[in-house]
Amino acid sequence: MKSLEIYPRLTIRLTKVMISKQDINNGHGFRYKFKCDEIPECKGYGLTISDSLNKFQKLAKLWINLVR
Repeated sequence: MKSLEIYPRLTIRLTKVMISKQDINNGHGFRYKFKCDEIPECKGYGLTISDSLNKFQKLAKLWINLVR
């Protein structure tokens, strides 16, 4: 934790973000899920790719602020 105090603006480089398409509503719709290995608790769900990406980015920012 001491090393994080040195960097006031911490950024994490995500090596691989996985996008998966999940079937919802008995085959009448899909939702997308963003997740990564670096932050396993952080997942973004949405009906469009851009919506799920925005939710994933918001959760990742919250996670970074908690780690500081």
